[in-house]
Amino acid sequence: MARIFSFHACRHVAAIAVAGMFGLALILVFTKGPAAAPVTPVFLSVFALTTGFSLVAVSRCRSETASEFRAELERLSHLAEHDDLSGLANRRAFTRHLDRDMQLARWCDHPLALVIIDLDDFKLVNDHFGHLVGDAVLTRFGLLLRELCRASDIVARLGGDEFAIIIRQAGEGEARAVIKRLNTVLSQGPILVDDDAGVHVSVGASAGFAVLAPEMSHFTDLVRAADVAQYEVKARRAPVSAM
Repeated sequence: MARIFSFHACRHVAAIAVAGMFGLALILVFTKGPAAAPVTPVFLSVFALTTGFSLVAVSRCRSETASEFRAELERLSHLAEHDDLSGLANRRAFTRHLDRDMQLARWCDHPLALVIIDLDDFKLVNDHFGHLVGDAVLTRFGLLLRELCRASDIVARLGGDEFAIIIRQAGEGEARAVIKRLNTVLSQGPILVDDDAGVHVSVGASAGFAVLAPEMSHFTDLVRAADVAQYEVKARRAPVSAM
């Protein structure tokens, strides 16, 4: 609403300024007649000031409108690639990053690993505490993953209670280290998800990983391998599995 008001306000200021400029000229010329209204220094000064004000108003309004437009584009771009609940990269951004990172890894001969994480029995959290607490758990878990990873890694929420971590320029060792850190934190007890209400929720997670291999020609091959590893972990409730 503020953006709309600002845009219309600028437009009205500019319109008034331009109208005033021409109105002043018409009044001076036609109230006494062209012959009776010579172009005097006073007329030129007033006309110049009015013209200058009009140009400044129009220029400023165009600048403000362009800035607001750029800010709105940046906001929409952020929303398009970030999960609105956790603030992490969404599936669209994850796919773009993984596809690009696989190409870079092959080109530069760097390792690349992918970790897929799924919360255990998350439906029970929603059923017992309600969906608001369930959303808070997902948000807190996303922050936890971000804290456990390197700044260069991409942490994403793929949907529901499924998360992913793209581990750049690192292989099995770093993937196992991330999962170990996660299991350590979760094993220490319930996590706080609501500071005001003091709500703590016990959360478990199954994580599997895969490392980029020569036979993987498409990013979906790496995702599929990590998914299989994660499914095996969930099936036997083991701390880690790799493909």
